[in-house]
Amino acid sequence: MPTRSQIRGQLLPFKSRAYAFLDFIPCAIAVWSLDGLFRAMNERTVRLTGYSTNEFQNTPSLWISRIHPLDTAAFLTARKRLESGEDPVSCEYRFLPKGLHQERWFNETCRTIQTGDRENMGIISVYSDVSELVALRQSKEDENRIGQVRQVIDGLTHEVTNNLQVIRGALDFLSRGGVNSTAHRVMEDHVEQANKLMKELSEYFYTPSCETIDSDPVVMLEELAQRMKNDLLKHGIRLQVVHRGPLLPTRIDPAEFRRAFDKVLEFSRALIPNGGELKIDASLRKIEGERYLELTVSSKGAACIPMEAEDVFRPFLRVGAQSVGLSMMLAQEILRRHDGKIVFETAHEKPATFRILLRTRKD
Repeated sequence: MPTRSQIRGQLLPFKSRAYAFLDFIPCAIAVWSLDGLFRAMNERTVRLTGYSTNEFQNTPSLWISRIHPLDTAAFLTARKRLESGEDPVSCEYRFLPKGLHQERWFNETCRTIQTGDRENMGIISVYSDVSELVALRQSKEDENRIGQVRQVIDGLTHEVTNNLQVIRGALDFLSRGGVNSTAHRVMEDHVEQANKLMKELSEYFYTPSCETIDSDPVVMLEELAQRMKNDLLKHGIRLQVVHRGPLLPTRIDPAEFRRAFDKVLEFSRALIPNGGELKIDASLRKIEGERYLELTVSSKGAACIPMEAEDVFRPFLRVGAQSVGLSMMLAQEILRRHDGKIVFETAHEKPATFRILLRTRKD
């Protein structure tokens, strides 16, 4: 197997030819060596970036230094995927061209260059400025967000009104001299429910500051199990936590993780009102060359309430007799802020399951 210096030597004769034919390609294109120390590019790429080939050759870290810090990981991950055999690979990132004060969104699609013996000897990348497309996409996301906010406010108004009507009915009964422990309990329950709704609304509109640290998932899950076990037993629900193999640390705010997971467990508990079993299964999963912590939460009971996957993250959904408020919408948002994902899966004769993916720490 040739060494990197030998591969670079094979690439050097290509250097002069690259300048000759790249300018005939009708798009921005560049050639990289495997170690990133050599680049050849056409005139379209020069105009796109504002930098010359010599500037990139003289400063090997120049390209990545012009990528927005929040997008550097996406760029490096794409290169790792290419190295692992995926071909082609595309990614989007913000790049600050020379002489500009505002980044532009680039889409980069790269492929490996191979010798006749199918040995990788370089990378060829095609670039597109997709800033307008990203702006349109962001505008659409803003529209969706406005629609979602309107839906949340309308739902909240309806829920709070219902709670206030029940509280008023209980107060009317008590004011007429009625003495009934049930009326007191109903009033307390609905006051608590109204307070919970207002707290969730505050969480929805005011995102707390996060302190992401390297967190051990085994410790977090054991703490969660100890905290929730007795409360779940009161509802006739057994909690089981299973670790499959060693688990890698994940970067997350432990307090935010607890908030999101509490909401998932609250919803899962509502699915089995007559008791049953909640099972948390933790394992590692590899997706596109990246390692993820996968957590599944399964609800199994004698009378599991059927639920459509597309309804689960809808605000103020009723699960049986219980309203779950904004709980799953908030859990989804918390996990998204930590580059995580949550989906709900259900199938005939199988437990209803939440599946959560979180990135593990890169060593």
